[in-house]
Amino acid sequence: MMQTIKKKPRKSVRKHSAVHSVVSKQNHVTVTSSECKQKYEQKSAH
Repeated sequence: MMQTIKKKPRKSVRKHSAVHSVVSKQNHVTVTSSECKQKYEQKSAH
């Protein structure tokens, strides 16, 4: 049980890091901040 709980937060952090990396890359590709924000909002809604 302890191992499962310990594994959960670790996975969450990893996922967050991956999302952050994607957002950073997208931000660099997109010129308009508005478009990037909309895309991020759409992803959050999903």
